Amino acid sequence: MTAYFAVPYANRIEIMADGASCDAKGLLIEPVDKIWPVPGKPVALTARGVLGQVKPFCDDAIATFLAAPTVDRALVTLADAMPIHPAILYPWWFEVLIAAMSESMGPTLWYYSNHRTDGPLGPDTVPPMKLIRWQGIAAGGSGLDEHEVAALGIARHSTGKGAKDLGLKLMEAWRRKAVVPRNEPDGPAQHGVGCHVDHATISAAGVVIERIHEWPDVIGQPIRP
Repeated sequence: MTAYFAVPYANRIEIMADGASCDAKGLLIEPVDKIWPVPGKPVALTARGVLGQVKPFCDDAIATFLAAPTVDRALVTLADAMPIHPAILYPWWFEVLIAAMSESMGPTLWYYSNHRTDGPLGPDTVPPMKLIRWQGIAAGGSGLDEHEVAALGIARHSTGKGAKDLGLKLMEAWRRKAVVPRNEPDGPAQHGVGCHVDHATISAAGVVIERIHEWPDVIGQPIRP
């Protein structure tokens, strides 16, 4: 499972993501990079779900951005191309978040899932298989409730100086909470956030990614907060 946190600003988007890839039993397979930049374009992607399914999907999206003359044109192409029989090609739940500096709209976030999922208006309010523009902060992790989020002090105004400090608090909270993976509903609760936290800044100048935190997780072992 991936945890991500994304905040759009007036002149940029900031994304944070962890780096753990775990198997169905919750054992760490390997550390991986989960923020994928589009070479030469002010665009980056992150995702949650089964890595072997999510990464090829994101690679196809990156190829679309590379082939398009503009970011806006690529977004239109992606919106037209989804769905592509995802229930057949991509049977397990996943979600993708795209941070893009649009020529006409500026800093934007775009969201796609192959299953109906939760949104700002409540549970199961985001339609499946449709690329939508996401308004405001986007976050995906291990099911913190509203009281747990409030205790971290996360609100729209609290990211005014940047996403890093608050995002790290959120990553630590997600790391501590064990949840049953969405793609393994009959399995045990697991800790799925680990290895490292990367931070990306997407601006008109391009994409800059830096590693801002690491955890001493061990390959072949469960994540132990």
